[in-house]
Amino acid sequence: MEKKLDFSIPGRETNKKDNRISVLILVISVLMIAVIVNILVSVYGLGNTNGNNISMFLPPEDQKKLALKLEKQGLNRSAADAWQAYVQTITPDNEESAKIWFRIGKLYQEENKYEKALESFYRSESFARPDDIAVDISRRIQESLEAMGKFAALRTELAERVDIDLQQNGSSRDEIVAEIGSQKISKAELDRRMEAQIESQISRFTTYLTDDQAKKQKESLLKQFSTTSHRRMFLEQYILEEILYRKARDMQLADEKAIHTRIKENERKILANAALEKEFSDKIKISDGDINNYYKAHKNDYMKPERAKIAYIKCSDKTEAKKIRQKLKKGKDFFKYAENIQTSEKQKQVSEWIENRKGVLIPGIGSSEDALGMIFSTKQGLVIEKDINTEEGLFIIQVIKREPEREMTFDEVQNDVFRDLRMQKEQEVQRQLFDELKTEYDVVIHNTVFEKHDKQ
Repeated sequence: MEKKLDFSIPGRETNKKDNRISVLILVISVLMIAVIVNILVSVYGLGNTNGNNISMFLPPEDQKKLALKLEKQGLNRSAADAWQAYVQTITPDNEESAKIWFRIGKLYQEENKYEKALESFYRSESFARPDDIAVDISRRIQESLEAMGKFAALRTELAERVDIDLQQNGSSRDEIVAEIGSQKISKAELDRRMEAQIESQISRFTTYLTDDQAKKQKESLLKQFSTTSHRRMFLEQYILEEILYRKARDMQLADEKAIHTRIKENERKILANAALEKEFSDKIKISDGDINNYYKAHKNDYMKPERAKIAYIKCSDKTEAKKIRQKLKKGKDFFKYAENIQTSEKQKQVSEWIENRKGVLIPGIGSSEDALGMIFSTKQGLVIEKDINTEEGLFIIQVIKREPEREMTFDEVQNDVFRDLRMQKEQEVQRQLFDELKTEYDVVIHNTVFEKHDKQ
């Protein structure tokens, strides 16, 4: 048979050393590619999927145009992201960096993202403090701190910005005001604790306060506690609680069954309330339009009752009352005559308005349905024909002024409307949450047990 041609390359023995070198070169190549990709991602933002839909592949000038366009259209958050992308694609000097970050801060502030705004403003100042933005940036930092309710931080900020040298005045915020063993309490820490306690107190009522009301209330309380006497009182109260707490721990009171039970009960209530408050916060959003609409739908609930102002003469007995009435009938002026009456209590004009509603307390006279009825059936300027006898004594009353029932304006009752609407929404959310949680946690209420008990 004819011999077939063999085109194969003659084999040779594998060189293990060469193979190891080849593998090493391959690994190094892969690592270098990975490093280059990471650099590209870092510089140009490749693969950014933060949901802002901003192209990170744009050249610097196009990226700047995009940021300006987004800003012009009022898309503040997207514009802020675009400016941040822009600043990463260029190498600006310190002054330009300061102005860009100031611009970013303004955009966040417009969106009420005050924490991000402050970060951007402080970042701006870390680069430079150009004269043309220095005043504006100070004002915006102050506005952001106020909006966040950080009044203690605001005081520090303002002190620093007007160049108050606290050290020279001997009142450094780092000055130690008290010590408990090794624990040192500084002025700054005292301010933080005071603010935290005030926030805790206000949080109990914020449900029924608008954001502006809550902020004003907090500012008022901080102003009140800023006096030396109140600060010292607060410090002493804090120290007392702290050392009593430590004493209780040393005595292992928390391990006693009754106290441990109380601690757990309080923990349960605190956490339950926190869960409910979070539900309220997540689901209740009340706009100015909501308040206005609620007012229009419930105008009858916001009526100003009929009201009157009166003056009275308190008589010692019916005989004296009869004599006074005889004088008044002869044309004696109620006020001038009353000034000369030798009674135990002379005439008095009531400055407060008296509303025509059941159970109202009449200043100086007391609670009397008969008195109310006669006051609001007597014309303005006249003396009530009958004497008014209450637990406070015997009275002759003149009706000085009367006003009819009227519908209150929105501005008059806006805060009340907000409170009522908030309460309504809270009840709705609480009922819904209760139904959901009963299902989630397999709650069964055996009403038949109560029905049997009622029949017994």
